[in-house]
Amino acid sequence: VAEFADQHSLSAGAGCANRQCIIDMLTRKMASSRKREVYGVIGDGQQEERTVAAAPSISLVDTFAALGEIDGLEALGSLFLAMRAAPLLLDGTDIGAALEPTLLGNKNFKNVSLKTTWVVSVPLEQTNQLVSRPLRGRVLNSASEKLRRWGVVLFERAIDGAAATSGGQELMHELETGPTYPFVNIHGRNLRHDYPLSLSFRQQAVTGPTGSLDGAGPRLFEASLGVVAPLLKATLGSGAQLVEFGLLAAMPGAHEQPRHSDNNQWVFAPGNPSESSALCLTIFVSLVDVGPNLGGLDVWLGTHTAHLKALNWSDQQRLVDATPALRMSVPAGSIVVMDSRLQHRGSANTEGPPPGRARPVLYHTWMSSTGRRPRGSTYSIRKQYTARDDEGGLTEPRTPLKGHVFRLEEVLDSSYRARADLLDKEHADWAAQEP
Repeated sequence: VAEFADQHSLSAGAGCANRQCIIDMLTRKMASSRKREVYGVIGDGQQEERTVAAAPSISLVDTFAALGEIDGLEALGSLFLAMRAAPLLLDGTDIGAALEPTLLGNKNFKNVSLKTTWVVSVPLEQTNQLVSRPLRGRVLNSASEKLRRWGVVLFERAIDGAAATSGGQELMHELETGPTYPFVNIHGRNLRHDYPLSLSFRQQAVTGPTGSLDGAGPRLFEASLGVVAPLLKATLGSGAQLVEFGLLAAMPGAHEQPRHSDNNQWVFAPGNPSESSALCLTIFVSLVDVGPNLGGLDVWLGTHTAHLKALNWSDQQRLVDATPALRMSVPAGSIVVMDSRLQHRGSANTEGPPPGRARPVLYHTWMSSTGRRPRGSTYSIRKQYTARDDEGGLTEPRTPLKGHVFRLEEVLDSSYRARADLLDKEHADWAAQEP
């Protein structure tokens, strides 16, 4: 309730003169409508009684409906259910028994996508230049908490929208007319392209419809890091490794992807971090204004937790079907930071009459230095930015190049630029000699 009030400065139309008044009002209504009921069957078959919220009073529903957020209220109830039910299932609870007595009954949210992004949004001071302001203080704390709780956090207009759009046009021009690297094989690849990008300013200079922009990819890469680097450090620790860097483009007519998790085969070993899977965070930078039908990212909040990953995939899906997705319909220059364990999908691009328009997004993924590389991700990155290891590495066996893995500290002081130039040149020279 407090978060909702902060986001919308609630006062008008609610019979209250200030934020605290409406918080008190809504909290009283929620507390007065609580009751005790059987929550589910746990462990050896004993029933557990818990205090849960009953159906909201009419006045509370009307209050939220008047603010245009009734779908958000219902979504929060569904998310609360999923987050509380998942730990019970680890004790062998039947999923049907766990879900049956809920307020939502048999309602299935499998194909529902909400547009209320305020739940995961952290406001930033807007900037009119590409150079970004890093997260700090209360903003960083709020972002860390939302990422921990929901598995995703949104920063609207974190970098200048015009600069993001211009860079996106350059990158789409390269993708469509002269890609310098093979696309990655992803679901629906005919109309959904995953194109690994170069980190080199020198090698990626292109001339497109908006003129010449030297290194659109690395410039947007550095600008987004300028915002989220403190969050990466706080979550992943020191020595985080770059494991993905590319451009995702949902072309006109692209179909909806199946719901999936990039790191679903994630292992949690309590008390033994080195045996657990490493944590990964993916940063998405929107390069256009994303409307609700332009193939935006759908996320299922709270599906990144260790107790959910302990369930088999079919049980996860039965639980998550009771939870609606949140669609990231965001303006150009917005940044989404997502835990790679979170269940998500690319939605269908059906906007407007033919020929429509593409939805490009620049992305980069960082992995903690502690733990084993989790399985399941495509690890879309150019082979020269990887290194071989005993787990099968990312570099193709036939490639004689050693490669190099970039760490966050190296990138932040810009010392990576010269190495990226050298790696790209070595790879280009080797590729030219291939039969």
